[in-house]
Amino acid sequence: MKKTIAFLLLIALLFCGCYKNQERPEDALYVYCLNLQGSALLTEDYVPQEKTPMKQVTELLARMETVESTDKVSVLAGRFAVNTDQTGMNGSILKLYLEGNRGDLAYQAYLLTLSALTRTLTQVEGVDALLVYINGEAVTDNSGRTFGLMRPAMFVNNAGREESDYRVSDMKLYFANETGTRLLEVEKSVRDSSNVSPERTVIRQLLAGPDPGEGYAVVPSGASLLSISTRDGICYLNFDETFVSDMEAGREELAIYAIVNSLTSLEGIEQVQFAINSSTDVELGLSKLSLAEPFSFNSDIVEIKE
Repeated sequence: MKKTIAFLLLIALLFCGCYKNQERPEDALYVYCLNLQGSALLTEDYVPQEKTPMKQVTELLARMETVESTDKVSVLAGRFAVNTDQTGMNGSILKLYLEGNRGDLAYQAYLLTLSALTRTLTQVEGVDALLVYINGEAVTDNSGRTFGLMRPAMFVNNAGREESDYRVSDMKLYFANETGTRLLEVEKSVRDSSNVSPERTVIRQLLAGPDPGEGYAVVPSGASLLSISTRDGICYLNFDETFVSDMEAGREELAIYAIVNSLTSLEGIEQVQFAINSSTDVELGLSKLSLAEPFSFNSDIVEIKE
């Protein structure tokens, strides 16, 4: 109860002055910006005119650059410019490329900027998380650790969030090689909320795809993970039907073992059991790859590093 009260008080302080006793416009979204002191986030209502996800993202970014208020400051104007040529959707993940000098910002302002972008853009239907790059490099914390996928839950307390609320894990992730015949092993330090299990973090990273030059995504990015749990050394995954329908023909085995090899690299996981809409009675592709039994790590499908 005390934690709940403290959380509500914090939100009230950070968003002080944001809400007035007036009815919000229908279909309005929140555009997040800074207070004049640059110490907390404020919001303004905005009704997007565009309907498709990417066009709506572009519209919201433009709005974030031109906040029209005497008591609010844009988190982008004078700080970062959006590289529209590279910014785009990868399934439900928005890859946002910014250009600017990160070093000009205090760390608190930097975190608030990332929070504002994440909170604003994940309101767009179809955008579940952001991967943000500045001058082509993935955004990192003050210790140089990559943030990875960003969702609003990562920034519940905005700049007041403690480092202990995050977990940084060194993971082995598997992506397709250039020819799509084998898997590449990629070692990556991944930063995620401490409330998210390592297994779910692995799936998030595979769905988002690799960083440039580290292979190619082979797991359908539009797939939704319905549930995940680990018992007695077996990780149980339950995807929706998109996992099957969006899988590239002929790459079914690669997709399965990209997941299996990545998950079994975690401590305590020896096998992975797949289900589609809670059913294991599923066969993939022309090869009829069956999901009826658990899968184990497959070293034969991994490209040997020279």
